Amino acid sequence: MQLEKFNYVLDNIDTKNLKIHCQNSLGAFMSDDDRYNLIRLGIIIYGLSPLTYGVKPVCELPELKQVIGVKGRITNIHTIKENEGVSYGYDFISSGETKIATIPVGYADGVSRNLSGKIKGILNGKYVSQIGRITMDQMMFDITGLNAKEGDIITILGDGISVDEWAEILGTINYELTCRLKVRLPRIYTR
Repeated sequence: MQLEKFNYVLDNIDTKNLKIHCQNSLGAFMSDDDRYNLIRLGIIIYGLSPLTYGVKPVCELPELKQVIGVKGRITNIHTIKENEGVSYGYDFISSGETKIATIPVGYADGVSRNLSGKIKGILNGKYVSQIGRITMDQMMFDITGLNAKEGDIITILGDGISVDEWAEILGTINYELTCRLKVRLPRIYTR
């Protein structure tokens, strides 16, 4: 209905020299109306689908590759003994000696506390479990049995860990999660 109203207006005005669009990422694949000379791409520039959690498929999209990632350098490695707790509230209690890596990324950077204990990271090509509550500016990972040192990188998004996985855990959409990523996170653009 909105599109019909918009097109009615276009049919009744002089559109010469006007920039006209009513298409977002999904609309770019749904319409071939030559009256529109601009497209406002959004989520698709990250290589993420606009057909996300809770959205009915309305058209076929090309294969997409997520290009956004979040990584953190290990700032601390320490070992705890059996039955010791990690982070606020001790939601994680060790079942044995556990080697823990901390990275300086938390909910102030846009990583929801509700992901605590539910996500993985990648360290030196191996998946590692995030443990304990995600704090304002830190999160911890169980790196027991892995060789690692301060300065090594743990990937929490990208390299096979998708924004859509986080969205499903949180019952939301990828749009919301990409918007949450804060300016505190340094941006690095690669080709």
